[in-house]
Amino acid sequence: LTQLLGNALRPGGAILEVCGLPGAGKTQFCMQLCAAAQIPLQLRPPGPSCEGDIAEAIYIDTEGSFVPRRYLQVCRALLSERRAPQGAQLEAAQLEAVLRRLHVCRAYDATELYATIKQMGSFLKTRPRVRALVVDSIAFSFRH
Repeated sequence: LTQLLGNALRPGGAILEVCGLPGAGKTQFCMQLCAAAQIPLQLRPPGPSCEGDIAEAIYIDTEGSFVPRRYLQVCRALLSERRAPQGAQLEAAQLEAVLRRLHVCRAYDATELYATIKQMGSFLKTRPRVRALVVDSIAFSFRH
């Protein structure tokens, strides 16, 4: 993902705004960004737990456009790309570990979005493995 964008996505508190027409793929891009942040480039050889390498991500959804089944597909494709095919049981354990570490917040209006963002600081202090925070979308809460 970072190669595609010419290393535009950098760790360490960077903010990236994604704009585009409806149906351009912004939500899909955000899902892929979370999956890429959660799943390391090189997974360690399988051990007793597949969860040690999996980071966390937060997805704040204001439009109701987050579809867990689609996120599962994105994660499955990314895992199979980053590791030689493993047994079905190992893949299922890895996928479950990724899904358990994605925190999805649904904000129905601007007030809920503001409250969610306001609480994010204390939540992040307890979650040092969070590598991505996505708000999809800020503008949607203020359109109506």
